[in-house]
Parts: sequence; structure tokens; C-alpha cells
Amino acid sequence: MSDSSKQIKTGAVLSYASIILTNIVAIFVTPYMLRCLGKSGYGLYMLIGAFVGYLAVMDFGMNNAMIRYVARYRVRDDKKAEQNFLSSAMMTYLGISCLAFIIGIIAYWHLEDIFGASLTIGEISDARIMFLLFLFNVIITLPGGAFDAVLSAYERFSFLKTIEIVRFAVRTILLVVLLWLGYKAVAIVVLDTALNVLFFLVKILYVFFPLRIRFTLFHFDKKLMVEVFAQSFWIVCSLVLIQLYFRIGQIVLGITDGTSAVAVFSIAMIIVGYYGSFSYVFNNLLLPHAIRVVEQGASSKDFTDLMIKVGRLQFLLSSYVLGGFIIFGYSFIHLWVGKDYTRSWLIALVIMIPNTLMVTRTIGETIQQALNRFVFRAFYFLVLVVASVGVGLIARSYVDGPLAMGIGMMIASILGSVLMNFYYSIVIKIDMLRFYKEVFLIPSSPLIISCVLGGIMTFLFPVNTWLSLILEAAVFSLLFGISAWFMGMNSYEKGLCIDAFAGLKRRLPIVSSAS
Repeated sequence: MSDSSKQIKTGAVLSYASIILTNIVAIFVTPYMLRCLGKSGYGLYMLIGAFVGYLAVMDFGMNNAMIRYVARYRVRDDKKAEQNFLSSAMMTYLGISCLAFIIGIIAYWHLEDIFGASLTIGEISDARIMFLLFLFNVIITLPGGAFDAVLSAYERFSFLKTIEIVRFAVRTILLVVLLWLGYKAVAIVVLDTALNVLFFLVKILYVFFPLRIRFTLFHFDKKLMVEVFAQSFWIVCSLVLIQLYFRIGQIVLGITDGTSAVAVFSIAMIIVGYYGSFSYVFNNLLLPHAIRVVEQGASSKDFTDLMIKVGRLQFLLSSYVLGGFIIFGYSFIHLWVGKDYTRSWLIALVIMIPNTLMVTRTIGETIQQALNRFVFRAFYFLVLVVASVGVGLIARSYVDGPLAMGIGMMIASILGSVLMNFYYSIVIKIDMLRFYKEVFLIPSSPLIISCVLGGIMTFLFPVNTWLSLILEAAVFSLLFGISAWFMGMNSYEKGLCIDAFAGLKRRLPIVSSAS
């Protein structure tokens, strides 16, 4: 258990390091991509990526199921059952990849029918090439997810996150080189494909050798696979609907408004994605732990305590990002990608504010997975998809397309939060009143104080250069940190900060000597 706690803490630190690195690099790389690819080229790249991304959900929830079963076999120390399950699951993955290929080819031949009204002939031609490459990526990613699931079940979060950071760094360097040499969106997809293959092989080697895990088929356990699929059916529905919720805006705009509108909306969704990633770090890290808690007979109070402990951490982080974006987001986007994309600030903001309720209770999704309760979660995301598209299409009569889809997601998020709160209270018996009181009431003080003082600062000293943005953002961070320490954080959260700084201090000499 001590090793498990260490892996979770290390995985969390590396996850946030990855997010920070991604955000910093995006500041420099995204405008460079926009300049090299152009608004339509960038929009096309994002559009086809979003379109093909739906095939990635065809793992039928196998990844989450594998984490649950492998974690369960580890608790029971049943190596033979684990090996047989892994081999049966891998055979199933290969079958799923074949099905994804068939569906992908059918979609490939209908690209012009879907996007012909809004894309040019040249864009359709590039879209076909990118689609095939993205399809190959999906076919690799599906079975590759089995090895991610094994590593997560064995709580090897340090390795997983380190690989993620290394891949991101290598991709960024090669991406900049390709764009500098004059290559376009197709070359970027080729690069991603090559890196996916390379790091897929790295994960396979790690699972087979350092972990010494074997995929031994004693017999194909058809009954077990049927049980997995039965449990995973609603996971699949949830995954499909999640993909729809976060990608449907780009698809709708690609059909109705064209690639330029997709580009504006995509910039907003990139920011929303980074915002959400701060809170979702804990979900996969805590799934094996949540499974153990369920296996040991946890009570509703235990789940409430876990949601509050993680929710407070998620809200402190997300409120810092949200507050900073409220104060500096417009100026940041103007400096980052230019005045043509400043609409993305408002689009991102109308999505981020209500999504704060969603991101602070994401640990509840992990509890649902551990309890094998997925039906309502699928219904929840169905409501989000229908509401976001319906409201978005209605709003297009009053505002431009990208903002309309953002408003649709905002209304959907508010409605979904109401539904999910009732579900947690009535079905899982989580004390949601206590949750919101302890997560939002006191921790909201740093957000309010830093936003008020930050707003006064930017009014007196307008942000119009990168230097002024960096300096004023540093002052805002200091204000938030001080107010959070004295008014928002409890002793547990302060202890985590002290431990993190102590750990960093211990590692600094090692890093220096190694370099």
C-alpha cells in the first residue's frame, strides 16, 4: 500500500508536470501551427481528428474493464486467471480493431457526402489522406490501450506519465521541424502515427520484461468476455457520448460553417480541454484504489469523504486556472494567436464556468466505475449531447456559430449537473450538501479575492505585451497562493504542499548531478 500511495503521488506530480509542460509548449507551438497551416488548414486538421476520434471509443469499455479485473486478480493474487483474462482480452481487441477498420473504410468513402457542402475540393483531398492515417492510428491505439490498462492496474503511473512527457517532448520538437521545412497537416498526422507505433512498442516491452506479465491463453473464456461486455456496454455508451459532447461542436460547425469556424471553436476547446485535464488527473490514478475500497465494503460516508478530499484539491486547482483565464484570457489569446481568435475567450469562458461543477466531482465517476454503475452516466451524457446541440442550433439564430455551440455546452453542463447531483444523493447516498459546502464555501475565497484584486490591477495597468502578461500573472498567482494558504486550504492540503516542496528539494541535487 505504501508503494501504491507513492505511485499515486508520483503519478499526480508527473501528470501536473505534463499538463504544465503541455500548456507552456502550446503557447508557442499553436500560433506557429496556425501561421504555417493557415486558419483553414488548422481547422481541417482539427475537424478530421475530431471525426475519426469517434472510432477510438470502439474499445467497448475494455480498458476500464481490464483495469477493474486485473486489479481484482492482483488483490486475490490469482496469476493464472489474470494471464488467461489478458490473453482473452487481447484476442477481443484484435477483433475490435478489424471492426473499426471496416467502419472506418465505409466512413472514408462517404467523406465528400458529409463535408462536401462546406469543404473545398482540395480540402476534401487532404481530408481523405488524413482520415486514412488517423484510422491507422485508431487501429493501433485500440489494442495498445490494453497495455495502458495493465500498467494502470499495476499502478505504474510513474512510467506511464514519464512516457507521456517524453512522447510529447519528442513530438513537439519534430513538429516544429516539419512545419519549418514547409510540411502541412498531412505530415503532422504521419508524425503522430510513427510516434504511436514507437511508444506502443515501448509499453509492450515494459509490460513483458520489467513487470514480467504474460498473456497466456489456457482457454478462451467466452463467459468472462460476455460478462466484460455486459458490464462495459454502458461504459461504451458513456464513452461515445463523451466524445460527442466534446467534439460535436466541431463536427456541426464543419458541416454548417466551414473550417475557419472550426478553427476558432477548436482554440476555445483546446483551452477547455486543458482546464478539464487539471481535475481529471486523479481519476485513473485512484481507480485501483477505489476498487479496493469497494471490495473492502466501503460505506456512503467513505465515498463522501473521498469525494470531498479530492474535490477540494480539484477546485483549488481549477479555480486558480479559471480565475487567471477570467482576468488574462482575452489578452492572452490576443497575444497568443491574434485578434482573429479573441472570440475564443468568450466561448471558452461560457463553457468553463459551469464545467467547474463537473470537474470538481469527477472522482464520483471513478466511484461509479468501481461500483459498476454506468447506466445513469450514459443517460447523463446523452442529456449533455442533446441539450448542447439543440441549444447550439437555436442560438445560431442570434449569435455566430462558434459562440452558439459554446452556449449550447454551457446550458447542457448546468442541466447535467442538476441531474448528477440527484443521482449521487439518491442512488449512491453521497451527502452532496456536505460536499458542496466543504468543497466550494470556504475554498471560493481565494478565487473571489484574487479575481477582484487582479481585475483592479489589469484596469490600472492594461496587459498589452507578453512581459506585462507574465508579470501581472505572477502577481495574480501570488495573490491566489497567499489567500488560498490562509483562507482556503485545510491542514491536509497544506501538508500535501509541504510534502511536495520537500520532495522537490530532495530531488534537486539529484537532478543537478545527473545533468
